[in-house]
Amino acid sequence: MKKLILAATIICLGFTASAQEIGLAPVRIKLGVGMTTATGDFKRTDVNIETSGYAKNGLFYSLSIMKDVHPNYGIGFTFAKGTNKFDKDTYRSHFHRNGVYPVIEADNYKFTHMTGDFYGQLPVNSVVLYAKASLGLGFLTAGDIDVKVYRGNETYTLKREDKRAPSVVAGLAAGFRKDYGRFGVGVEVAYTHGSLKFDESFKQPFSTVNSTVGLYYRVR
Repeated sequence: MKKLILAATIICLGFTASAQEIGLAPVRIKLGVGMTTATGDFKRTDVNIETSGYAKNGLFYSLSIMKDVHPNYGIGFTFAKGTNKFDKDTYRSHFHRNGVYPVIEADNYKFTHMTGDFYGQLPVNSVVLYAKASLGLGFLTAGDIDVKVYRGNETYTLKREDKRAPSVVAGLAAGFRKDYGRFGVGVEVAYTHGSLKFDESFKQPFSTVNSTVGLYYRVR
């Protein structure tokens, strides 16, 4: 019985020490700024495919908080926003092929997503290499598209009002961080995908590659 009590005491002390180590693990805040590149159907410009998004490159920025739970593992949360331009030139060219020369105004795509993140890390001196898997919720706004066709004294207008829809988003990323005391700098390339249902008859796949430079600050 004494041996059992002693073993239980040692196990409890071990769990307590591990919990204290996790509680004291480094916590970092990261600000990322970079470029978002549309891929797949989101980038496609085929007028015969309904899911063609005509999305071009744009700006991307993010704010993350992360905590090491082990030298090789970490968890975190990311809030990100970005914009992708609408490819008006290619869209206009479809009209040109039919002898129509419209004036087109189009707003950017705008997206926001919030994800929980899991990190696999490999520390090498003051550099940390990592891979990241993310899952969360995103919102995409497809901006207004206004097409005006002038024929003589008549004007024909085609218009799509902006639409906003939610989607589950998933992502994979890889990057590195180099620490300088409490501060750090790094680079990350991430792939994010979602599928947005704007109405009962139309879904817009949403895929981007987001390349960022990050500035880190270790809170503790």
